[in-house]
Amino acid sequence: MLDTATNPFMWQRFLGRLFWRFILVVAAWGIGAGTTFFFKQDVLQWLMIPADGRLSPFPDGLPVFMQPTGALTATFGVASKGGLVTAVPVLIYSLYTLFARVLPKRLRIGRFVASICLILLAFFLLGAAFAYYVVIPRMLDFLLGFGDGIAVPLISIEEYLGLLFNMVFWFGVIFQLPVAMFLLAKLDIMGYQNLRRIRRAVSIFAIILSIIITPTFDGFSMALMAVPIYVMYEVGLFCAWLAKPEAGNYMFLKSLWRLMKLPVTAPRSLYRKIKWW
Repeated sequence: MLDTATNPFMWQRFLGRLFWRFILVVAAWGIGAGTTFFFKQDVLQWLMIPADGRLSPFPDGLPVFMQPTGALTATFGVASKGGLVTAVPVLIYSLYTLFARVLPKRLRIGRFVASICLILLAFFLLGAAFAYYVVIPRMLDFLLGFGDGIAVPLISIEEYLGLLFNMVFWFGVIFQLPVAMFLLAKLDIMGYQNLRRIRRAVSIFAIILSIIITPTFDGFSMALMAVPIYVMYEVGLFCAWLAKPEAGNYMFLKSLWRLMKLPVTAPRSLYRKIKWW
C-alpha cells in the first residue's frame, strides 16, 4: 500500500498523478461535449425518435419550450451528457492506473479488468437500447394515448429529455446486475446460495425500485421497470452459478445435463460391467 503519510515526496507524486488524470478526464469530457454540441441538430432529432412525433399537435409533433432559455438549456444538457460518454471510460482507466498498486493481485491483471469494463459497457448499452427502443415507446403509447379525446399533449423538450435520460440511465444500471452478481460469486464475496436465498425478496424490491424510478405511478409504467429488474436478477443468478457451478444446482441444470448424457454414459457403464464379468 502507498505509504504517503510517512513519505511527503510520494504524497506529492500521488497528487501530481491525480492532477494530470483530472486534466485528462476534463479534456475527454470537453471533446465529447463539443462534438455533441456541434452535431446538436442530428443528435436531438435522433433522441426524438421514440416519441414518434406525438409530443405536440404542431408540425412534425416536435416538443415545445416554455421559456426563452428552454431550448438552450436542453441543448447544453444533451451536450454535457455527450461529454460523459467520452469522459467515463477515461475516468475508469485513470482510477485503475492510479490505484493499481493497492488492488488485490487478482484484480491487477489488465486483461481481467479490461474484459470486465468492456462487459459492463456492453450490458449498459444493451439496457440503454432496451429502454430507447422498447420501454420508452410503449410508455409513451400508454401515457399519451390515455388522453385521447380528452386533451392534446403539449410536452416540453426539458420534460421529454428528462424522462428519456432517466429511463435510459436506470435501465443501463439494471442491466449491470448479472455482471455484478457474477463478480460477487467469482470473488467469493457473496456466493450463489446466498444470492438464491433472497430470490423471494427481489420481486418486492423490484416493485419498490420501479415506484421510485418511474416518473408516474401507473401500473403499466411500473411493470415495464419491475419485470426487467426481476429478469436481470434471474440472469444474474445463472451467471453466479456459472462462476462457481459446484456451489449449487441452478434450475436443476446439473440434473438435466446428467439426463442428457445418460444415453451415452449408460451403454458405456453397462459395457464396462459386462467386460468386468
